[in-house]
Amino acid sequence: MSNSRTNPVPWMARWKDFEYEVEDVGDIAVMRDRLFDAGPFVLSETVCATQVQLMAAGWKFECAEAIAKCEYFARELILRRADPSLAFFAHVDFEHITDGEMRLIAPSPFKRKVVFSGPLSEIDALARDDWDWR
Repeated sequence: MSNSRTNPVPWMARWKDFEYEVEDVGDIAVMRDRLFDAGPFVLSETVCATQVQLMAAGWKFECAEAIAKCEYFARELILRRADPSLAFFAHVDFEHITDGEMRLIAPSPFKRKVVFSGPLSEIDALARDDWDWR
């Protein structure tokens, strides 16, 4: 999936379309299409799981909700620009949240690498307030 849009913020410019070393053959293409179709539902559930983890760790609801808004924005960007499997299954790097940075890390079998990172304050300014986590 390619993206012809330009990124309005410098730190967003480094997130390019992801490329895989395998060909996008029939079965893979069908599975990816199904994942793209499920995107809005799966993203909300994934972000809710992060909120639950943060609140279970003692974070206040308002803070967990603000983090979730930024996480949803990041995952939505990955979904549109790259691959739904990364958008759904990348892990939040909780250590960097306390430093004011949203980081999503690619899980196995991908090479462990950062697939998204950006300052929470800037993500919050760009993210929509109308996403529905409930």
